[in-house]
Amino acid sequence: MIIVQGYEWATHQPLIRAVLDLYKPKFILELGIGIYSTPLFKNHNAMFIENDKDWIELMSKELEIEIIHHDLGGIHDYDLVNQISREQQKEIEKYYKKISIPKLKPNLLFVDQVPSCRLISINALRDKFDIIIYHDDDEQGRRLNYYDLINREGFNYYSLHTDRTGAGCMIRQKLDNGKLIETAENYIELFIEEWPLCTNMYVDSR
Repeated sequence: MIIVQGYEWATHQPLIRAVLDLYKPKFILELGIGIYSTPLFKNHNAMFIENDKDWIELMSKELEIEIIHHDLGGIHDYDLVNQISREQQKEIEKYYKKISIPKLKPNLLFVDQVPSCRLISINALRDKFDIIIYHDDDEQGRRLNYYDLINREGFNYYSLHTDRTGAGCMIRQKLDNGKLIETAENYIELFIEEWPLCTNMYVDSR
């Protein structure tokens, strides 16, 4: 299996690091395992769910973590949510709603799984989480993942911008302490030091 590396695959890191720093979530659910995200979560109280069995085998050995397989049957890795049937969408929604979420607060949901599941998972789980971060919150990513259809009621919404892929963050209004942008700026500086090809990165509220 080829592991693609590059800063565009890691642009969620400043938001993740800022949230871990500011809110210290007591439980984390990661949907879609990644070489640039999962290592940030593995030493926390976290649950990991992945759709690709080969990727699970590789990453579980690499990171020494338990990863749950969410089998999507005949859905292809790059199918969009509008390319699968209504019955398939309902099955995916049912899967996420059945996940047992510990009653530990605050908690964090990180979303970076296959495109057909992202909108469904966020809307299915949003009532159970205080903070939600999702990758590819840029013009193309919002279109392909239908992020504009996310139910953000009760959340403040932040977006991390780059010249490639971005990331989005939703924080419950009653939890938001107004320090995310300032804290993320410190981690953006560190990110650009590590990835000098990334010359333009910032967070704003939307």
